[in-house]
Amino acid sequence: MNKIKLGKLEKLQMLIVAIILFIILNTATKLTFESYYGFYYENGDYKENILSKTTSKIFNFYPIRYFSNQTGFDTGYGFFAPNVASDFLFIFKVYDENNNLVKIENGVQLNTKESNLRFQTINTMYLDKLKDKTNKNYNEKYNKYLDVIMKQITKFIKKKYPNNYNIDTNLYLYNFPSIKKFRKGEKEKLFLIKTYQL
Repeated sequence: MNKIKLGKLEKLQMLIVAIILFIILNTATKLTFESYYGFYYENGDYKENILSKTTSKIFNFYPIRYFSNQTGFDTGYGFFAPNVASDFLFIFKVYDENNNLVKIENGVQLNTKESNLRFQTINTMYLDKLKDKTNKNYNEKYNKYLDVIMKQITKFIKKKYPNNYNIDTNLYLYNFPSIKKFRKGEKEKLFLIKTYQL
Protein backbone atom coordinates (compact mmCIF):
# COMPACT_ATOMS: atom_id res chain seq x y z
CA MET A 1 0.00 0.00 0.00
CA ASN A 2 1.45 3.33 -1.07
CA LYS A 3 1.75 6.07 1.53
CA ILE A 4 0.36 9.47 0.59
CA LYS A 5 3.09 12.05 0.69
CA LEU A 6 2.01 15.53 1.66
CA GLY A 7 3.79 18.55 0.30
CA LYS A 8 4.68 21.62 2.36
CA LEU A 9 1.50 23.44 1.35
CA GLU A 10 -0.74 20.50 2.33
CA LYS A 11 1.04 20.17 5.68
CA LEU A 12 0.55 23.88 6.33
CA GLN A 13 -3.15 23.60 5.45
CA MET A 14 -3.56 20.61 7.79
CA LEU A 15 -1.81 22.51 10.58
CA ILE A 16 -4.09 25.55 10.11
CA VAL A 17 -7.21 23.34 10.15
CA ALA A 18 -5.96 21.56 13.31
CA ILE A 19 -5.30 24.89 15.07
CA ILE A 20 -8.75 26.26 14.13
CA LEU A 21 -10.47 23.08 15.34
CA PHE A 22 -8.49 23.24 18.59
CA ILE A 23 -9.51 26.88 19.15
CA ILE A 24 -13.18 26.08 18.43
CA LEU A 25 -13.15 23.07 20.78
CA ASN A 26 -11.37 25.01 23.53
CA THR A 27 -13.70 28.02 23.23
CA ALA A 28 -16.83 25.81 23.18
CA THR A 29 -15.64 23.97 26.31
CA LYS A 30 -14.87 27.26 28.09
CA LEU A 31 -18.30 28.71 27.19
CA THR A 32 -20.03 25.51 28.35
CA PHE A 33 -18.38 25.78 31.78
CA GLU A 34 -19.14 29.51 31.89
CA SER A 35 -22.83 28.89 31.15
CA TYR A 36 -23.01 26.07 33.70
CA TYR A 37 -21.42 28.09 36.51
CA GLY A 38 -23.44 31.19 35.58
CA PHE A 39 -26.72 29.25 35.69
CA TYR A 40 -26.21 27.07 38.79
CA TYR A 41 -23.94 29.42 40.80
CA GLU A 42 -25.33 32.88 40.04
CA ASN A 43 -23.72 34.35 43.18
CA GLY A 44 -20.25 33.24 42.00
CA ASP A 45 -19.74 30.87 44.94
CA TYR A 46 -18.23 27.82 43.25
CA LYS A 47 -14.95 25.94 42.95
CA GLU A 48 -13.78 25.95 39.33
CA ASN A 49 -12.50 22.58 38.09
CA ILE A 50 -9.14 22.01 36.35
CA LEU A 51 -10.53 21.68 32.82
CA SER A 52 -12.43 24.96 33.18
CA LYS A 53 -9.31 26.75 34.44
CA THR A 54 -7.18 25.30 31.62
CA THR A 55 -9.59 26.24 28.84
CA SER A 56 -9.92 29.77 30.30
CA LYS A 57 -6.13 30.20 30.38
CA ILE A 58 -5.80 29.01 26.77
CA PHE A 59 -8.66 31.26 25.65
CA ASN A 60 -7.14 34.30 27.43
CA PHE A 61 -3.88 33.89 25.50
CA TYR A 62 -4.03 37.09 23.41
CA PRO A 63 -3.67 35.66 19.85
CA ILE A 64 -6.38 33.03 20.53
CA ARG A 65 -8.69 35.53 22.22
CA TYR A 66 -8.23 38.03 19.39
CA PHE A 67 -8.85 35.37 16.73
CA SER A 68 -11.98 34.13 18.56
CA ASN A 69 -13.34 37.68 18.91
CA GLN A 70 -12.74 38.53 15.25
CA THR A 71 -14.24 35.30 13.90
CA GLY A 72 -17.21 35.17 16.31
CA PHE A 73 -16.18 31.82 17.80
CA ASP A 74 -16.48 33.29 21.31
CA THR A 75 -20.19 34.07 20.96
CA GLY A 76 -21.36 30.49 21.43
CA TYR A 77 -24.93 29.76 20.42
CA GLY A 78 -25.55 33.45 19.82
CA PHE A 79 -23.31 33.24 16.74
CA PHE A 80 -25.98 31.16 14.99
CA ALA A 81 -29.19 32.55 16.52
CA PRO A 82 -30.38 35.06 19.13
CA ASN A 83 -30.07 34.08 22.77
CA VAL A 84 -33.27 32.47 23.97
CA ALA A 85 -34.82 33.96 27.09
CA SER A 86 -36.73 31.94 29.64
CA ASP A 87 -40.35 31.58 28.60
CA PHE A 88 -43.03 33.26 30.63
CA LEU A 89 -46.55 32.00 30.20
CA PHE A 90 -49.67 34.16 30.45
CA ILE A 91 -52.81 32.22 31.39
CA PHE A 92 -56.11 34.09 31.25
CA LYS A 93 -59.20 32.72 33.01
CA VAL A 94 -62.42 34.24 31.66
CA TYR A 95 -65.48 34.34 33.96
CA ASP A 96 -69.02 35.34 33.00
CA GLU A 97 -71.35 37.66 34.97
CA ASN A 98 -72.28 34.74 37.29
CA ASN A 99 -68.60 34.05 38.01
CA ASN A 100 -68.65 30.80 36.02
CA LEU A 101 -65.44 29.88 34.24
CA VAL A 102 -66.10 30.30 30.52
CA LYS A 103 -62.68 29.86 28.95
CA ILE A 104 -58.98 29.52 29.68
CA GLU A 105 -56.59 31.17 27.22
CA ASN A 106 -52.89 30.38 27.07
CA GLY A 107 -50.75 33.22 25.83
CA VAL A 108 -51.67 36.25 23.76
CA GLN A 109 -52.63 35.73 20.13
CA LEU A 110 -51.50 38.65 17.97
CA ASN A 111 -52.09 39.24 14.27
CA THR A 112 -48.57 39.64 12.91
CA LYS A 113 -45.22 37.96 13.38
CA GLU A 114 -43.63 41.32 14.25
CA SER A 115 -46.10 42.00 17.05
CA ASN A 116 -45.52 38.51 18.46
CA LEU A 117 -41.76 39.11 18.48
CA ARG A 118 -42.20 42.48 20.19
CA PHE A 119 -44.49 40.92 22.77
CA GLN A 120 -41.75 38.40 23.63
CA THR A 121 -39.57 41.27 24.93
CA ILE A 122 -41.84 41.31 27.98
CA ASN A 123 -39.91 38.22 29.06
CA THR A 124 -36.82 40.37 29.53
CA MET A 125 -38.64 42.90 31.72
CA TYR A 126 -39.96 40.25 34.09
CA LEU A 127 -36.55 38.53 34.19
CA ASP A 128 -35.00 41.84 35.29
CA LYS A 129 -37.47 41.91 38.18
CA LEU A 130 -36.37 38.46 39.31
CA LYS A 131 -32.65 39.29 39.13
CA ASP A 132 -32.41 42.46 41.23
CA LYS A 133 -33.81 42.00 44.72
CA THR A 134 -31.49 44.40 46.56
CA ASN A 135 -32.81 47.89 45.70
CA LYS A 136 -36.23 48.16 47.40
CA ASN A 137 -37.14 51.62 46.03
CA TYR A 138 -36.29 50.55 42.50
CA ASN A 139 -38.23 47.30 42.91
CA GLU A 140 -41.38 49.12 44.12
CA LYS A 141 -41.35 51.43 41.10
CA TYR A 142 -40.55 48.58 38.74
CA ASN A 143 -43.37 46.47 40.21
CA LYS A 144 -45.82 49.32 39.56
CA TYR A 145 -44.53 49.56 36.00
CA LEU A 146 -44.99 45.81 35.47
CA ASP A 147 -48.49 46.05 36.99
CA VAL A 148 -49.41 48.66 34.36
CA ILE A 149 -48.15 46.36 31.59
CA MET A 150 -50.11 43.42 32.98
CA LYS A 151 -53.23 45.58 33.27
CA GLN A 152 -52.94 46.63 29.61
CA ILE A 153 -52.50 43.01 28.49
CA THR A 154 -55.58 42.01 30.52
CA LYS A 155 -57.58 44.88 28.97
CA PHE A 156 -56.52 43.66 25.52
CA ILE A 157 -57.91 40.18 26.27
CA LYS A 158 -61.10 41.58 27.85
CA LYS A 159 -61.99 43.48 24.64
CA LYS A 160 -62.92 40.13 23.05
CA TYR A 161 -65.61 39.43 25.68
CA PRO A 162 -68.72 41.22 27.02
CA ASN A 163 -68.16 44.09 29.47
CA ASN A 164 -69.62 42.22 32.45
CA TYR A 165 -67.10 39.38 32.08
CA ASN A 166 -64.07 39.22 34.42
CA ILE A 167 -60.52 38.21 33.56
CA ASP A 168 -57.98 36.66 35.92
CA THR A 169 -54.47 36.99 34.51
CA ASN A 170 -51.74 34.73 35.86
CA LEU A 171 -48.11 35.04 34.82
CA TYR A 172 -46.04 31.88 35.19
CA LEU A 173 -42.39 31.05 34.65
CA TYR A 174 -41.25 27.55 33.76
CA ASN A 175 -39.11 26.20 36.59
CA PHE A 176 -36.81 23.50 35.21
CA PRO A 177 -35.23 20.91 37.54
CA SER A 178 -31.48 20.46 37.91
CA ILE A 179 -29.81 17.68 35.90
CA LYS A 180 -29.70 15.42 38.99
CA LYS A 181 -33.40 15.92 39.72
CA PHE A 182 -34.29 15.45 36.04
CA ARG A 183 -32.50 12.08 36.04
CA LYS A 184 -34.63 11.08 39.03
CA GLY A 185 -37.75 11.79 36.96
CA GLU A 186 -38.64 15.31 38.10
CA LYS A 187 -40.23 17.42 35.35
CA GLU A 188 -40.57 21.16 34.81
CA LYS A 189 -43.13 23.04 36.89
CA LEU A 190 -44.97 26.32 36.48
CA PHE A 191 -43.96 28.95 39.04
CA LEU A 192 -46.51 31.73 39.66
CA ILE A 193 -44.89 35.18 39.31
CA LYS A 194 -47.79 37.63 39.27
CA THR A 195 -51.59 37.81 39.18
CA TYR A 196 -54.00 40.51 38.09
CA GLN A 197 -57.81 40.70 38.06
CA LEU A 198 -59.98 42.91 35.89
